[in-house]
Amino acid sequence: MRLQRGVGDKWVTMTLNVFVPEADVTGTLERLDAAGIEWRRWWGLGCHRHPAFADVPRADLSGTDKLAARVIGLPFHDNLTDATLTELQHA
Repeated sequence: MRLQRGVGDKWVTMTLNVFVPEADVTGTLERLDAAGIEWRRWWGLGCHRHPAFADVPRADLSGTDKLAARVIGLPFHDNLTDATLTELQHA
């Protein structure tokens, strides 16, 4: 997994999203679930896939379609312990 470029250095965020290699998404999510670590797809699989936006005109969203399943939101708050952070690193 990798973080978005510049996070924590050039900009801050309210969520911690990581990019997971396409071949590793299923295994990564299974390991997180097995370890009891919650994760989210903050944008679902793209805004254009939500029923409320189904009829909204759009440009080519093939980039969104390619990335959406690979971007995973992980726990990110000031109550995370060192032990939990270590667990996240090894999940």
